[in-house]
Amino acid sequence: MNTDLEDRLQHRLPELAHRADGATVELDDVMSRVGSRRRRRSAARGAAAVCGLALLVGGLAAVNARSGSDEADAANPDAGPTRTEVPLLALGTISPPWWVSDVTKPVAQGFELANGEHLTFYVNARAYFDTYDQHPCRALSGFGACWSVPASIELDALPWTELELAGVGDSVMWIGLPAEAAIVEIRRGDDVMWQHVVDGVAAFPLPDRRPTDEYVALDASGQELLRTTWSTVSLQGEGSPVTQDGRQLGVVQTWSSTFVTAQPDYIPDVDATVLEGMTQADEEAYMAFADAEMRSCLATGGDSAWNACLVSTDAAVKAYFAQRP
Repeated sequence: MNTDLEDRLQHRLPELAHRADGATVELDDVMSRVGSRRRRRSAARGAAAVCGLALLVGGLAAVNARSGSDEADAANPDAGPTRTEVPLLALGTISPPWWVSDVTKPVAQGFELANGEHLTFYVNARAYFDTYDQHPCRALSGFGACWSVPASIELDALPWTELELAGVGDSVMWIGLPAEAAIVEIRRGDDVMWQHVVDGVAAFPLPDRRPTDEYVALDASGQELLRTTWSTVSLQGEGSPVTQDGRQLGVVQTWSSTFVTAQPDYIPDVDATVLEGMTQADEEAYMAFADAEMRSCLATGGDSAWNACLVSTDAAVKAYFAQRP
């Protein structure tokens, strides 16, 4: 190595060493600050995570508390007022109930209650002494009820129903509601069961019916339209309907606010004497003849000929009795 270069290096070594020490100190200081910032960020993230966890736990606790409260409310009816939606499903056009053997129009309308029961509206035709009439009917829980209607009236299954509050077995219906009715509420003290009205129909599974239960129909804005109580209905009858496989359902009572208390708008003018002296077999033969006439007419004229076929069948029934010895 050049002597002059060695001399200069030896002279500069203390300065270079000092600069290196200074750089080390500066680097240490920078790294220290970086580490401090990392620690602060880590601490902040940890605090945020703790806060988030606390909020999550708090939220879950609130949800669990509400759920527990709901369960407690269900178990304890005195826990506080409840408001429960009870849905009603429109089934559209369906077949009449399986046990209906009369001639029927193919316009039956069905609804399914929240417990799976079906409420069905249909129109049938059948012989009644020396007449042949049509009848709008409704059926629920194996029971049906019908009105006699003149043959001249064009009937669809819905809408036709008179305003009626009725019950069959463990179900209750409020039917024939006005078009502006949007909601029906059953108010039992502070507790409310409610339902959207469908085609003027509301129907609820309700095993126990109390005279103090209030039935309130509301429009879409919440304005009250109608109000009644179960005390307005009368016992219509009771029976033991049979299922399609032959099982007895037990005694079922039917109640109505109109069938027993209101006079029908139309009562057919019949001659009851025509059945005098007829055996059970004779009566069954005459009814079979009447239904066969009606079905034959519909087969020729189609469903649109329903009312015309009622008139012609009624005339055929009267001729049938006129020809009897």
